[in-house]
Amino acid sequence: MPTVSLVSSKKDPAEDPIQCTIDKGQTIYDGFIQHGHELPHGCLAGSCGSCKVEIISGMENLKPPGVIESDTIKSILGTCKKRPLNPIRLACRAKVLGDVTLQVFECP
Repeated sequence: MPTVSLVSSKKDPAEDPIQCTIDKGQTIYDGFIQHGHELPHGCLAGSCGSCKVEIISGMENLKPPGVIESDTIKSILGTCKKRPLNPIRLACRAKVLGDVTLQVFECP
């Protein structure tokens, strides 16, 4: 089963990443909830973008985004003043195939 690691977006080296073992094909959001860890969220349908995460490593271990997720990500990137250093995905839509490391993406 894949491991998904959530690292803090705050530069505090004392914080250990939260790691969850998630079923293949499960969304990042559902996997974290199953283990008692809540991620930021809104609609849970891929339309609002509240659950955006920056993929630090393992992008190849996620199923490709569908139309709804792709459209929402384009909208986020078009309006956000902060540019992500890595690709972003929506935790409610991104399905895990292998190990992934991510952080919550905050867009001012």
